[in-house]
Amino acid sequence: MKAFCLKKYFKDAVLMCEKITGKNLTLPVLGNIIISGEDNNLKFIATNLEVGVEVSVPAKIEEKGKVAVPANVISGFLSNLSFDDNISIESKNNNLSLMTSNTSTLIKGQPFF
Repeated sequence: MKAFCLKKYFKDAVLMCEKITGKNLTLPVLGNIIISGEDNNLKFIATNLEVGVEVSVPAKIEEKGKVAVPANVISGFLSNLSFDDNISIESKNNNLSLMTSNTSTLIKGQPFF
């Protein structure tokens, strides 16, 4: 997946999903957010098996794809970003790369089906 999005939309969607993610030790995938890029939208999906949330935000999608990343890690990175407007999102081999004009990070994801 390769996409470009406004940081405000991306951060708001991640924070909404992070509130839903579960802290279940037997099912660690419940602590993740699935991010998928399709049809000029980034879709964020999270659940704790009782409640689920799906948030779509507008984005420029260059390549379609999906990745599952830990909600607490991605929200921690986004909370430390400066006032950049755009964020570049790229996923390869179950990892998510986030880049702005000043910062970049690689977040290790989990495989899912």
